[in-house]
Amino acid sequence: MTFKYGVRSINDLAPGELTISHFPEIAAEHRPLLRGWSRPMARFTRDHRQKVLYRFGPTITEPGIAERWQDFEARYRSQKRLDTFWMTAIHDVIVEPRLLTVLSDGHFVHENVRPATDFPKLFRGIDGQDIKRVVDSPSERFDSDVAFVPTTTVDEAFLLGSGIYRNYYNWTVRYASRLRIFKSLPPHVKLLIPPMKPHIRGSLALHNIKLRRVVSVQKPVFVRTLHLCSPSSIGRHELSPQLVLGLRRPPQPKDGEAPTAKRLFIPRVGVKVRRVINEAEVIDALAKLGFKTFDCAQHSVTEQARAFHAAEMIVGTHGAGFANIVYSRPGTAVVEIIPEGYDQGVTSYRSLADHFRLKYVPRFAKEAAPDPKGNRCNSDIRIDIKELVRTVAHLAKTRAAGDGSPGDGT
Repeated sequence: MTFKYGVRSINDLAPGELTISHFPEIAAEHRPLLRGWSRPMARFTRDHRQKVLYRFGPTITEPGIAERWQDFEARYRSQKRLDTFWMTAIHDVIVEPRLLTVLSDGHFVHENVRPATDFPKLFRGIDGQDIKRVVDSPSERFDSDVAFVPTTTVDEAFLLGSGIYRNYYNWTVRYASRLRIFKSLPPHVKLLIPPMKPHIRGSLALHNIKLRRVVSVQKPVFVRTLHLCSPSSIGRHELSPQLVLGLRRPPQPKDGEAPTAKRLFIPRVGVKVRRVINEAEVIDALAKLGFKTFDCAQHSVTEQARAFHAAEMIVGTHGAGFANIVYSRPGTAVVEIIPEGYDQGVTSYRSLADHFRLKYVPRFAKEAAPDPKGNRCNSDIRIDIKELVRTVAHLAKTRAAGDGSPGDGT
């Protein structure tokens, strides 16, 4: 049997106008932040994207690297910030499990679906151009022999998010930031989440959400009333103030808990890509400067949140563990070590640092061994220890002098 599916805007499917009145307390907090986190225009006068100078140590000989990062910086600073925050409810919908997309009357909800390139994961054999045509036009549909038959019915639920959840960074940015919003809903409302992974269970514990309120979407679920909210993230850097509201309040340590370190180094342990060839030497050098090596994989989400919140300086290589900077206090120094071949634009952690008012310093590492798949962003690297030590010493001196302004950490 062949089924036809289309893509429609949530404005056409929602019962009435989109509103933020469902959560007045959060909405009230959100409004003042719109000025602070938005691109300067006639009515937005401030821009918290810090000025960052990209410096390259003597080991970095990549041709054109300075020009590349200057271009990344210019494009990043010209991007518009998300300045909307809406909540709405849709009735009689199906939530499919693979990407947690929402179907209403044979249409995917446009603000909920992943990019057209992800649709082949749902529909095998569908031509990419056909998918693009349907996504771009509310009147078009494409045929598929895949039908979404619900096996579970829920009266009322809140969809935590859609898209990538297996990666800790994407889970934190796209999902965990909404847990506070869910807690504002009446207790009878269920929470729809992806299949339970350790970091998902850890985030629920961090926000004190009981499992009896949770429905893990393993197969298509029919929901009579589904609450949706505007995306936390649409692209790599378009992050809503909703993200800050949801994650800026980390858990407080319990009585008797051991104090956490003021300086953290985040290692690349047990990874297959972006390995640090001389990581042992880096750890030794930083230990002499008071750094504690903190392997995120060996700690619960709550422990990670507390550690990053307590730290005054965090150093590590570009990787998902850096998502925990969302729990850091404003003014915390964050040194991100980036492979010299990185070519994806300003990193996501630069964007997070701007949103959470952290002091961001990029440093670059020499490519030691190319990535087998040809992705130079994932090549093994060798860190310039002398340069890193100088950077840390400068940041410590700056902090001691009481200068909390962003800088390049020369």
